[in-house]
Amino acid sequence: MTFSNTACISPLLAITMLILSVNLSCKKDSSTPANNTGVTIDPTGKWKLESSTSVQNGYTYPALTSTQYPCIANNTIVVNADGTVIVSYEANDTCYIVNTPQQIEILGEKGDYAAGTWTSSQNTFYLTLPSRNVSQKPAQLSLVNSKYQMTFVTTYSSINLTETNVYTK
Repeated sequence: MTFSNTACISPLLAITMLILSVNLSCKKDSSTPANNTGVTIDPTGKWKLESSTSVQNGYTYPALTSTQYPCIANNTIVVNADGTVIVSYEANDTCYIVNTPQQIEILGEKGDYAAGTWTSSQNTFYLTLPSRNVSQKPAQLSLVNSKYQMTFVTTYSSINLTETNVYTK
């Protein structure tokens, strides 16, 4: 078998060309920080539930995401500049995660709605929903991979359960 010099590239030359092309084509975008260091995030706007995770008795359940279950994103928080907030499920159907005779898990039901107020301090958001007995529920605001996130962590000590819900806008 014979090889023509024009048809073969040495492995070293190929690797060098690959490294050069990666280095030349990768340019850091400095217009949006990768995280929220030094950035105060404005919480106003519409936030959609992106993911929900649970840890109970040391066991971490698989994360539920809006990619797996698109109906999850119908759970929204609308934060208005006047200090009011609306938490609702914006679909005409129920968001079933599990629906078997043994277990039903729902993450959003038609008509689910609560109005309230909010405040914030630096990048901590506080939610108050009087109709749900929620007072000053904190959430951390952050900028992760060019996406704004509002993260609520809730612990139910009586059943040793911690839930983390991440909303994005």
